[in-house]
Amino acid sequence: MGGEAPPTTEEEAKPDDETKDLRRKPLNSKTVPTRDTATRARVTPATGQTVTGTRETPTGIHLTTDQGQHGPFDLIVDASGAASPLSPLAARPLAFGAVWAHVPWPATDLPTTELRQRYHRAARMAGILPIGHLPGDPTPRAAVFWSLPTADLDTWPERDLNDWKAEVTGFWPAMSPFLAQITDKAQLTPARYSHGSLRKPHGQRLIHIGDAAHRASPQLGQGANMALLDARALALALRLPLEDAIPE
Repeated sequence: MGGEAPPTTEEEAKPDDETKDLRRKPLNSKTVPTRDTATRARVTPATGQTVTGTRETPTGIHLTTDQGQHGPFDLIVDASGAASPLSPLAARPLAFGAVWAHVPWPATDLPTTELRQRYHRAARMAGILPIGHLPGDPTPRAAVFWSLPTADLDTWPERDLNDWKAEVTGFWPAMSPFLAQITDKAQLTPARYSHGSLRKPHGQRLIHIGDAAHRASPQLGQGANMALLDARALALALRLPLEDAIPE
């Protein structure tokens, strides 16, 4: 996910010491296309391959991977995220990252329809994001995250898990039933963020959407929404002939 970045240093924050809660409506997971959607559309996903680039020929554009070449295609849509191997975006690293985990939704008074975040200026932030459920499992799940300066991410492997959980729950007690399900640091994924946008997110036969086209801190939970808007705009544009939908 990306979104408008909060201030990245304490000096950039507003001059107050209040701790504030934010709430936002997240994406309804029932609206997200799934592998089943692709199957019904007779699209066969190709998995287990690493994309390495593209190659244009007189007959179209080809996608190259570590296992060969696919194509030709009329158009390739790059929706491979902030680590896209196809995007030329040179993003600016941000001073804060986070650690993330996915856990089952526990017994709590928090709603399963809202992103909730707690901030203390720009220096501390915790979040709980409803993310729907896994295929074949009706149990609702949550993504939980804790903001960290990049210097702290460098030393994250040495951080004691119980000390970290005590710090987070002391800051926001509502996190306690979520963090109780984290018993191993391997459940947590460190993430580093960057910020930037492509001036022109497309070529003649290659278009970048989502984080492959514009990157920002995900802490306001708008990256998925922006990516879906990109996809909607592209779908509407492709009702036109390709040369009109994606002009030079």
